[in-house]
Amino acid sequence: MPTCDILYPGLVETTGNATVTLSHGVRPSQFTIETAINSSLFPQVGTVSVVQDGDVVVQFPDCAIDGVFRSDGVETKYTVQILDRRWRWIRGGGVMVGHYNVRKPDKKRAFVEGSTKSIRELLNLCFENLGERAYDTSLVPSGIDFDQIPEIFWDYTPTYQALDELCSKVGMRIVLGTDNVVRVMPNGFGSPLPNLPTLVSDPSTIQSVALPDRLQFIAGPTVWQGLLELKPVGMDLDNQIKPIDELSYKPSEGWYAWSPDYPEYGVTYGSNNIEKAKAKQLAQQTVWKWYQVGGQLDGSMGPVPQYDGEVSHLWQYVIQDKLLENSEDSSGNIATLRPYVVGQWYQPNLGLPANSSVEPGNTTMDTRFPEPISIDQKNSVVQFSRAMYRINNDQYEPARLWLWCAYQIKEKNSRVPLRWHYTYPLPKPASGAGALPVVVPDVFLTIDVKSEFNGFGHSVTEIVTNQSEVMQAAQFYLNQKWQEIKPNEGIDATYAGFENISPNGLIQQVTWSLSAGVGMTRASTGCEHSIIGPRFKQRERWTKLEAIEAQLLATAKEIP
Repeated sequence: MPTCDILYPGLVETTGNATVTLSHGVRPSQFTIETAINSSLFPQVGTVSVVQDGDVVVQFPDCAIDGVFRSDGVETKYTVQILDRRWRWIRGGGVMVGHYNVRKPDKKRAFVEGSTKSIRELLNLCFENLGERAYDTSLVPSGIDFDQIPEIFWDYTPTYQALDELCSKVGMRIVLGTDNVVRVMPNGFGSPLPNLPTLVSDPSTIQSVALPDRLQFIAGPTVWQGLLELKPVGMDLDNQIKPIDELSYKPSEGWYAWSPDYPEYGVTYGSNNIEKAKAKQLAQQTVWKWYQVGGQLDGSMGPVPQYDGEVSHLWQYVIQDKLLENSEDSSGNIATLRPYVVGQWYQPNLGLPANSSVEPGNTTMDTRFPEPISIDQKNSVVQFSRAMYRINNDQYEPARLWLWCAYQIKEKNSRVPLRWHYTYPLPKPASGAGALPVVVPDVFLTIDVKSEFNGFGHSVTEIVTNQSEVMQAAQFYLNQKWQEIKPNEGIDATYAGFENISPNGLIQQVTWSLSAGVGMTRASTGCEHSIIGPRFKQRERWTKLEAIEAQLLATAKEIP
């Protein structure tokens, strides 16, 4: 029987019990060595050596002490916890800053110039920032594909989180090998377990069978964009927004008998001077200046294009504060485009010079309103800084206005915004677990309702969607999820003594254990055999939660 030991500088009275387990991921693997004394002489950073018959089989430099724990019994013992050299990534490593693979806003399937970097290039940036010199990204795609390469935004993101994000997006794994080289490898790729003479028994086959019935991709809320009709409203004394002809303080002869520029002159309603003053103030502030979304081009709440559900209430519309497109200047600077109003209203001078001979009058029905507008998104109300009306046959009447905007639609029964979804049945007998949701908020269906002025009003001419792109994204994310949960056959093998078996994309975990001085090597493909410590997905989830926590804390600090 070979003589085995697991050593760390300064730990000289070990008990012959130790475990070194090497696993995938950005987080360091945890080793344990049991000792009889709590020595203060061992260094905080040192090399863990897996030794057999006096020869080093595997060595892990730059490991760090993570804690020393005492256990009482017949003899007092101490368990020393040690982290492999990836501890530097978590407790240091710096941050990543940059915005890469930015799509142009003109929808021509092009990137903003100077922003493109392949996944391999981005990974290399991360490793260089971590101070790594021995790393290998040769198996990572080096091309730049518009449909596959993700947009990356690092705003002082810790480097290990940026590294984990990249690997997660492309289904790759971080693998620290026994040669001290960090590799990025596809999950499931690599050489199988070696068939060595020290193999204790035939490798066991492990297979997971607990699967959902299907996968369901759920996108972010669907966004429509197009013209929505606006109707004149005002704020009533009960703080309710109502059509101007339904306001309690409407003049007896109607609003149309009074100048829209001074609607308060016609208000006589009020049981006392305070109520009358409030009515006048509300009239001056809101009548002819507030226009509320009234629905689609024909003035009806529904139907909404490309949606067969019932839309009959204003609350089902969720007006967005920006359009689907952005603008780009000659220098490549991106600016957000905001909703705007088109229609017909009375323009005192039509924007012409004061000495122009053209008479004031109503604009054409497709004129874009040139002045700033304010949108009360909660009540779907456009607020103008001046009265908006028309004059026909010397009579005042409401302006004919439409809001060009992006909007979501709430489903009538659930009262939540609609989302595009796609279901993929799994190639397994039904388990009764139902669907496993895969929610990706950054991917969403867009429905661009294009229209034109036909001389009398606006009519729909074309409906453009990005459904094919969303479907491609759905298939990409569902395939990633399937690769994560599919019942790959995992092989678990045990070898007598210590063997130099290195993890790769297929070999997910290797453990060198020492029990009463007897050494064993255990390795597994397609699964993790260790029941001590969290699984890969749990470790990965920790990293994501740390990123979310940091983002929430940063947001909280910005709130006055």
